[in-house]
Amino acid sequence: MAFKHYEAHLARQHPGVRLQKVRSDRGREYLSKEFDKHLKDQGIERQLTVHDSPQQNGVAERLNATLVALAQAMLLAKNLPKYLWAEAVNYAMWLKNCLPSKATPKTTLHKLIFKEKPSLANAHEFGAKVFVRVEDAGKLEARAEEAMFVGVDSQSKVYRVYWPEKWKVSVERNVTFAPLEVVVGIDAQDEGESMTISTNTSHRSDNAPNVQVTSPPPPLPTTPPRPPIPLDTPPAPRPKRTHYPPGYYASLNEGESINLTIDLAETDLLDESITHHMALAAAVPEPTLQQALNGPDGIEWQEAIDYEISQLEKLGTWEIVNAPSWHANIIPCHFVLATKRGPNGEKLKLCTRLVANGQRQKYRVDFFDTFAPTSNMATIRTVLGMAAQRDWEIHQVDIKSAYLYAELKEEIYMRTRYYPVSQGANSVDGTKFQVFLILYQSRSRWL
Repeated sequence: MAFKHYEAHLARQHPGVRLQKVRSDRGREYLSKEFDKHLKDQGIERQLTVHDSPQQNGVAERLNATLVALAQAMLLAKNLPKYLWAEAVNYAMWLKNCLPSKATPKTTLHKLIFKEKPSLANAHEFGAKVFVRVEDAGKLEARAEEAMFVGVDSQSKVYRVYWPEKWKVSVERNVTFAPLEVVVGIDAQDEGESMTISTNTSHRSDNAPNVQVTSPPPPLPTTPPRPPIPLDTPPAPRPKRTHYPPGYYASLNEGESINLTIDLAETDLLDESITHHMALAAAVPEPTLQQALNGPDGIEWQEAIDYEISQLEKLGTWEIVNAPSWHANIIPCHFVLATKRGPNGEKLKLCTRLVANGQRQKYRVDFFDTFAPTSNMATIRTVLGMAAQRDWEIHQVDIKSAYLYAELKEEIYMRTRYYPVSQGANSVDGTKFQVFLILYQSRSRWL
């Protein structure tokens, strides 16, 4: 009878949808002569699974297990009786139909069937405390009664509520939800705390209402009397302030580098102010490319640029091509300047890197993944700890132009105005530039 009702529902609510196959296990309720005759009369093919092999009907079995797990979690979370399992399963199924899933990540089952977005205005926490309005209450009687939310009714625009004292479920319209209660564990301790607080918890049966029992606050501790302070105890000396030479802060404000001479016998290296000022002394902003080439170190910067270009040409990082006829994303590039300094802020070396402006690329159009092959401090501490324990020697290796040894499989076009323009150069709006087809320099190939 239930199967016939389901067929009638499909025929009326979803015209054109016909059942073709029915797969089930070999339960007696599916092997009756009446059911078998009905399937043959309707031309529905029957498929039966082998005993002890639920994997042959994996989709249905997986859905049943998911709904049972959700119902179990909702009942245990609110300490509700087990006979409400049907309400929990119905509400779990309602939520599943109204929410995206792994099979339908960008839509919902409700939208696929009814061609409209589902409304989640009636979605609330299962077992939430509600107050149902009493319509015929007297002048001095309570105007609302407490109950628990257990789902949304499928036939009316109302809520399904459970009455713990009456042991029944009813549908109600005038319902007010109580504000959510945030439960904070009073026995949770922060790092460094040693105080322990013990509380008594009350146990509720399956049929008891969901009422939160709050234990009375503990009495405030009394402050013990302070012992007398002896008069002959000398006060602690005040820490001395570190004095810096004249013009120190003005030079820091102007961004100049300062050579600090620190007397280790008089200054504590663990002082945070000393470390802060030493970091500021070396924090000199790098010049722009135009400022660097026109500045006093212009020759050194030009040599660094020439070395970077020579490394790129030596390893065949790109090919000079004409701009493609199709709409390609030709990204620009620029030089990144860096000055390597010593511990006292002195200049050691000038470095330049020609980098492509990857921020001009669009996600899911020009690329799909991003990579950052850097190690964190936890890994470095682990390696150093193992080396110290086993008396290993640690050596640091710096591979120049390491990224240039990885081959790219994608086609990436880049234009630059820093490279000499040849006869095959492109011209857009009167501005000449070269177009490079990048063949190497991909950090993703190293992962």
